[in-house]
Amino acid sequence: MLIMFLSAALSASGPATSIAYSERYQACSERAEGSYTHILACQGEELAVQKARLNRAYSALMRRHTPGERKLFRSSELKWLRAREMKCRLPQSAGTSDLVDSRECRLDDTIRRIGWLERQR
Repeated sequence: MLIMFLSAALSASGPATSIAYSERYQACSERAEGSYTHILACQGEELAVQKARLNRAYSALMRRHTPGERKLFRSSELKWLRAREMKCRLPQSAGTSDLVDSRECRLDDTIRRIGWLERQR
């Protein structure tokens, strides 16, 4: 079980999970009409929504498992956070489009992680 858990944890940000943005984010993005300022505002709101979902999924998972399993999940979560930050970091000479891309990367990885956490029953 431990090997399966660790293997799944490492691939939790993979493409297997579809990305499900909130309806509010989808509508906001459509209204942004390509304006970086508006897109960044939409992304900021959606990141807050998805962080709340992530925290709820993580808390629910922790309540359902034994102390030993919780320790593994905690370690997995910290590794995932570090990996996401490395993957989605801004280049040194970042422009506005890089910021949009970085936030989109964080959003997508966060949503995939939520899906993974919710499947850990």
